[in-house]
Amino acid sequence: MSTSEKVAKVKETQADFGLPAALSVFDLPRSTFYYHLRHACDYEEKRRALRGPLERIAVKHTGYGYRRTTDEQREIRGHGNKGIPYLIH
Repeated sequence: MSTSEKVAKVKETQADFGLPAALSVFDLPRSTFYYHLRHACDYEEKRRALRGPLERIAVKHTGYGYRRTTDEQREIRGHGNKGIPYLIH
């Protein structure tokens, strides 16, 4: 059973048995449970807003690698993340 499935099961059983009991039954640490509650969106959803601008840069400058794409993104948006241009390249 994946961690996401365990978190969903703990949410279902929490009201009936309480959080500590539900966490121990599914062998899920409390910190992991709360982490997954706060970071519920997946990777694609999180990066969706950046995909469009990166694709425009990649189409406009076909010879750019990830480093030059990062610099271009930094000029346009004011910030750049080195790992994000890997979405395109």
